[in-house]
Amino acid sequence: MKKRFIIFSLILVLLFSGCNNGSSNNETSAPDVSDSSTVDTEDLSDWQKAYYNILLDENKKYKTLDSDINADYLYYELYDIDDDSMPELFISIGQEYNGFCKLYTFYDNKAVQLNTSNIPSGTIKCNSSLGKIMVASMGTSFVRTAVLTKKNIELKYDIIFSISHSNYYINDISCDEMDYFEEHDKYYFMSWDTVGRKYKMDIDKIAQNLKSYRKNTIGDHTWKSAYPEFLIELIDSDGFNKNTTFSYYDIDKDGCAELFLITPTDDSKKLEIYSIHDKRIIKLWSTSNLYELKIDTKENHIFVNLSTNYHKLYYYFSKKDMSLVPDKILERIFSFSSTDENYRLNHLETSEKEFVTELNNITFSKKLSSINFFPLNENNVFSFFLIK
Repeated sequence: MKKRFIIFSLILVLLFSGCNNGSSNNETSAPDVSDSSTVDTEDLSDWQKAYYNILLDENKKYKTLDSDINADYLYYELYDIDDDSMPELFISIGQEYNGFCKLYTFYDNKAVQLNTSNIPSGTIKCNSSLGKIMVASMGTSFVRTAVLTKKNIELKYDIIFSISHSNYYINDISCDEMDYFEEHDKYYFMSWDTVGRKYKMDIDKIAQNLKSYRKNTIGDHTWKSAYPEFLIELIDSDGFNKNTTFSYYDIDKDGCAELFLITPTDDSKKLEIYSIHDKRIIKLWSTSNLYELKIDTKENHIFVNLSTNYHKLYYYFSKKDMSLVPDKILERIFSFSSTDENYRLNHLETSEKEFVTELNNITFSKKLSSINFFPLNENNVFSFFLIK
């Protein structure tokens, strides 16, 4: 159990990161815009003016602080949590792994802060079709994941998952490990967008970024013309990693290809998988610890290897509706204190023999093949999408 907690904590770090800081609700009306910036803001709408002033205030506040949190570590993003055509404002303060986020909505002609406590800035994931966000926090002996739904100007808890000293809880009620993961995985493998750090704070660009906001709707575009616009916007965004690569493949042969992005990190690779649903580009799944990606061309699955030196983790996914569902989860967990190893199949302990058999059934018996990735730049986007 203890080893399981340690490993689960490490996995969660790859999906969520950050630390929690206290805050209180506040409201900001939409006053006249004034700042030393010479940017023309007269044509901003009411919600844009309100968000503009909040961003200027945050910039001034942290620019004057003698601390690690300053204007160099201020990011923001607009995202419509509940698909009501009014985007929320996410302000990420501090570095990704030790900062926090403030979340605002526009209601009754004023900007209102939604979260009663600051959200760790690397942990915010949203699902706009369901109006939900997922956040996580963790310490030396606990992991806590909460799913919340936006209701007007409040965030309401749907469910809370927590592990403390190798004990498992759902909504603070003790449960066994299998019940925990059976319920937890229903949310973990939903489609989530990581939100909060799209734009770096630059007061001369705030107004334009607010005015240029749009959801990832594609109108009457096909995937071949929708993905290029999405990718060009990504290339032009602040903090874009020039080493990002891309590819596409129709996982379930429904005529609409999925888009794959791989971005190198300090010690691993980040994988993001997108698809199109209801005339919108959505993120199907992502991970920050990719080791290997393969496609099962015969059975329309993808095989993802997330292995590290101390933990072997394999997912064998199928696409169902707008989610990637793991038909098989294989884990080989190494002990930190002995030569013992634990083997798991779909969260249940199994023997080494059964583990190896199941893994070989996928890696050797299936028709797995690699897909080619290409550097993400404007020339390649044009070549691989627009001229085909």
